[in-house]
Amino acid sequence: MPLNAIWEGAGNVIALDIGRAIAKSPQSLDAFLTELSLTQGLDPILDRELTLLPGLVADPQDPERQARRIIERLALCWAGSLLTGRGDPAVARAFIASRLAGDWGQELGTLPSGVDIDGIAHRAVPAV
Repeated sequence: MPLNAIWEGAGNVIALDIGRAIAKSPQSLDAFLTELSLTQGLDPILDRELTLLPGLVADPQDPERQARRIIERLALCWAGSLLTGRGDPAVARAFIASRLAGDWGQELGTLPSGVDIDGIAHRAVPAV
């Protein structure tokens, strides 16, 4: 395994492994999508992504070439769903706007207007 990580890159190995696991046990993907669906209706952008997700996973044009893209989308939808269902609303909205709505820049921390930056920052500062 360490040789594969060096040869193909750890991210590639993980993406291909997840793809193989889904192919071998499709019920694992069904369970994952069911978990994500618990937040359906809480955010329209997340809803759109969750609607598109099964099609992206089910029939990629080139599964090995698309593995990283598919796994990235699964991870982003999972994070968006967790934040929406269990996290701080300001953080959830900022995450979804910057990761799923397509409103991001090339630099880390580039967020769209309307994001509650003050609310997010106050979460990191202890109350005095």
